[in-house]
Amino acid sequence: MINILYVLPSINFGGAELQSIWQINWLHQQGYSVHLLVLNHIVCTPQALLIPPHCITQLHYPNSTITKSSIINSYKLIVPITKYLKEKKFSHIVAHLPLSHWVMRWATLNYRLQGGKVQLINYHHSLFKDGITHYGITEHLFDNCQTLLARLTDNANICVSKSVQNSLVKKTYLPASLTIYNGILYKSATDDLAKQYAQQHQLPPNAFVVVLPGRLQLAKGHAFFLNVWQQFITVNQLLPNQVVLIIAGGGDEEQSLQNQLAKLNLQRYVHITNFVDHNLLLSFFCWAKLVVIPSLSEGFGNVAVEALMQKSLILASNAGGLSEIIEQNRNGFVFETANETDCLTQLNHIYQNYSPNLLNRDSLLVDYKTRFTLEIQMQKIVTLLLK
Repeated sequence: MINILYVLPSINFGGAELQSIWQINWLHQQGYSVHLLVLNHIVCTPQALLIPPHCITQLHYPNSTITKSSIINSYKLIVPITKYLKEKKFSHIVAHLPLSHWVMRWATLNYRLQGGKVQLINYHHSLFKDGITHYGITEHLFDNCQTLLARLTDNANICVSKSVQNSLVKKTYLPASLTIYNGILYKSATDDLAKQYAQQHQLPPNAFVVVLPGRLQLAKGHAFFLNVWQQFITVNQLLPNQVVLIIAGGGDEEQSLQNQLAKLNLQRYVHITNFVDHNLLLSFFCWAKLVVIPSLSEGFGNVAVEALMQKSLILASNAGGLSEIIEQNRNGFVFETANETDCLTQLNHIYQNYSPNLLNRDSLLVDYKTRFTLEIQMQKIVTLLLK
């Protein structure tokens, strides 16, 4: 009998967390036994978990990311987790995100040394050392330890894109690695919520609307695109009632972006929403003339798939996994990562030649349905579990 334990550092707003919730719900609905172990705690539930409360355990560990403190103190988790594994007798562990990989490798090793049997599958959502600015002796030692643990414990490693897989296998040992693209739960939306939002916030009613979705993090390329947006407005001599950029998201970089808007004199051309409800985000995709995803680094790119699902016209960088989703002139438009000239050229082309039929919109939905549905993803995961 398959008895699956999902492990996450925390449940918060994020693509990995949302993916995990969708996967857990799908397995539960198919009749599989599924439990969730949260090392830290559940901050929020971006989508309701369908498994019963007694199948959810929170350990309230004070960290949810890899830091020196979280690594050093993680030994405190090994004994209680090993006891939990003994009690529930899981057949499979699916560990998402780096802290879960680290902790569950140690717990799995300890459990097996005491006679337990379990399959460990680690799920990787990011490029190797994505976002790490300092990489010294301590980091090398940690990676060497992770490699040794992987050799001793890992049964399989799932990567969300070929880019993630390639970046990891070049730098570390990754047993039985394979790529399974993220699956996005299908949801059809309309532009009604977006239009209501625009009216409430007095956005120009007849403007050329561009939406930039995603959390406000440096890697998502918001600051980069604001420089391009300023050039775009200047070159085309546009007024504030003609175009508007909606940055649909919130995060740590908001104040920095507000400062940049003031410096570039773009306040009347850009609107930042802060965090938005998922239904409103999908409605923005339906309403916008263009969805821009200017990521500087990207493991996969869930928002690109969600935009395809709503038949949106997309302009994306070719960073990481985005290059595996969006292809030039087939299902969107692509520019070289961090290349302002290339991005501006593509943006000007779309604006100056825009029509609803610039690309075949129905083919965008077909592309989503043939490559990125939750059902396609989960069938591949179940095949792995049944091996």
